[in-house]
Amino acid sequence: MTKLILVRHGESEANELGLFAGHLDVNLTERGLKQAELTAEYIVSHYVVDKVYASDLKRAYNTGKAVAEKAGVPIIPRQDLREIGAGDWDGKRFDDLDKLYPKDFEVWYRELPHARCTNGEAVAEVSNRVYRAMVEIAQEND
Repeated sequence: MTKLILVRHGESEANELGLFAGHLDVNLTERGLKQAELTAEYIVSHYVVDKVYASDLKRAYNTGKAVAEKAGVPIIPRQDLREIGAGDWDGKRFDDLDKLYPKDFEVWYRELPHARCTNGEAVAEVSNRVYRAMVEIAQEND
């Protein structure tokens, strides 16, 4: 049976600055690198890891790379595992989104399943994209 272990990336520069990252390709902070290392240690001491898949964006890829290196397995980057395509929201301060994009942010805040980042991807679209990727990964790794 295939078991998927989902891990969120460590703290990124965007997290530290309060930015909505989306597809913005930012590095992990020192703290984020440490979080990735600690996560890798935990995972390899509790699970057998055969492969690591990660978004191709640096923050996720480098988190996954820590696990892959510790487990001695390959890491496979996939664009379809990326965070939501945030369109105009990419790189904006999260605290400013309600002022910059009031209608779209209101939907994001009140009805997340129906939300779409301004000129970006809808939450339902990212959900479907990632779901398809995970099903494909599970089917490839019986």
